[in-house]
Amino acid sequence: MQPFFIKSNHPAFSLFYGTDWSPDGQWIVASLNLDIYKIKANGDSLTRLTNMGWSSFPVWSMDGNNIAFAKTIDSAGIWVMDKDGNALRRISSNYDYPTWSPDNKNILARREYYDSSYKYFISYLKTINIDTYDSAFVDTIYGKLYNMQYSPDGNTIAVQCQKYLRLSQIYTINATGGNHKNLMGDASICENIGEYPRWSPDGTKIVYSNCCSNNGKLWIMNADGSGKYQLTF
Repeated sequence: MQPFFIKSNHPAFSLFYGTDWSPDGQWIVASLNLDIYKIKANGDSLTRLTNMGWSSFPVWSMDGNNIAFAKTIDSAGIWVMDKDGNALRRISSNYDYPTWSPDNKNILARREYYDSSYKYFISYLKTINIDTYDSAFVDTIYGKLYNMQYSPDGNTIAVQCQKYLRLSQIYTINATGGNHKNLMGDASICENIGEYPRWSPDGTKIVYSNCCSNNGKLWIMNADGSGKYQLTF
């Protein structure tokens, strides 16, 4: 399949701040001017879903019925609503970068702090049940974490990790915590830089963006980090 460009006829929708496809591929949800909108994949039917401000990183649930997003100021935390913007509620405070579990029951989110030296970041991961709002600690990881995603079987999390002020790389961790694995190798090598990991539907591969030299090209690798090759040029 060749890459294609999605053109919007809405000039105000030219800047995306966190985007996600609906599972059926018909809609895109995005943060625009710090509110959440959805738009058809062909650029039609721009629909505003929130009017709260400071809202970003929207993600569809796996069944396509709900959308989670982060709010960073004024009632900061993880929010959930249905796909039409109704049933809006906050399920956790002060966490961000939400991602859905494959069973649509929980959301994984992160919070970051400085370590005791105030030089490096520590990220905390937890899950939040969208019905009870109960939370469970998952793991603590040195570094800034972004763009987490569960594997299709729910056993592993792929994550973009920026350690000790270096460029980002792709890691995997167990869904219950532990077994941190750097899939990229030596961070000083350009080809070992990666962002925005996404699992293949069968869970055997991870596609990601190589951000070295700001080229933003897509690469793919096996789930264990082997077999890396470039997809787009």
